Parts: sequence; C-alpha cells; structure tokens
Amino acid sequence: MKAVVLRAPGDVGVEEIADPAILEPGDEAILPNPCYPAYPHFVEAARGKPVWAGTAARNFTYTADLARVIIRLCRADARGIVHATNRDNCSWFEFAREIIADARLSATVRPTPSDHFVRPAQRPKYSVLSSKSLEKYGIEMPNWQDAVRRYLQDRN
Repeated sequence: MKAVVLRAPGDVGVEEIADPAILEPGDEAILPNPCYPAYPHFVEAARGKPVWAGTAARNFTYTADLARVIIRLCRADARGIVHATNRDNCSWFEFAREIIADARLSATVRPTPSDHFVRPAQRPKYSVLSSKSLEKYGIEMPNWQDAVRRYLQDRN
C-alpha cells in the first residue's frame, strides 16, 4: 500500500483530481461517516478501497489553517506521517453548539450518543488525532474554537 488518504467532511471538490493522482490500486482512503455520498465512488474510480471511520470525539480542522500548515511542511521538507488538525477535540454536539453560539443563531442542539446511530462497522470509543508531530517543525495549530470564530468571520 503506497498511500492512505484521509477525507474530511469539508474537503469536497478535488477528489476527482486528487484521488487518481494519489491512489494506486488497493490503496485505502479513510472516509468519515457521515460523508458526501460521492466520496466512495471517487475512491473506487481511482481503484482505491474506501475505509469508513467515525467517532463521537474528533478533531476539526479549518481548511485555511490546514493550507498554511501544508505550505510550511512543504517548505520544511517534512517527511513521514504528520497529523495537522486544529488543537483540542470535541464532539459533533460541542462543535454544533459552538457554531450556533458564535453565529448568534437561535437554535437548540441536543446531544445524541454515537451508539444511537446505526453504523456499518463498530467504531472505536476514542480516536482523536494528536498534532504533536507538528512540534518537530515548530508548528502549532490554533484550537478548534478559534478556528470556528475565524471561519464565521471569513465567510461574511
């Protein structure tokens, strides 16, 4: 296996270009559950294998932060596996609640335990990524709450 590609719920638009360029037959692409319905088709078209993943606690990453980190990693000639996510982690409930509060929306978010969602495979209880691998390149990502605030400012 040459590559493992991680797809996040927000990185839509480049799959049809990136997957054939990155994936070789049999390579795995980790897909979030839920995800855009087209993701597995893009992976299969590139002769890759979709692998489903999802948990209650997770990392969120603002693509603007990720783009800046990717540029810095390229300039540092980074090698190996590097996890680049906004600092700290939260559940989908906490994430939605933060967005609603920061956007000053009037909506009620109710927590739903992950085990209430029917999934095709058993999920780990905790699989949050650590961004410690960025430290050796002198890079620190902002926390996810700051990323939510900046995203909402940037989109207006």
